[in-house]
Amino acid sequence: VVTVLPVPVPQTPWLSQAFCAIDEPTLDDIEMTTGFLVWYADATTTTPLQPFTPLVTGTPYYVATG
Repeated sequence: VVTVLPVPVPQTPWLSQAFCAIDEPTLDDIEMTTGFLVWYADATTTTPLQPFTPLVTGTPYYVATG
């Protein structure tokens, strides 16, 4: 018997977060209330991005909880 449970949607303290380029934000600056996050450059890669990867306007990032 297999029971499939829905994955809860991660919640952020704010519905959207804003960052200023002058502050040089990174993936590690994104605040999430869920556990450990693993960031990827696309939906199919298996190589995670480093937490110090700079946030770039218009660049999509993909995340999974670890």
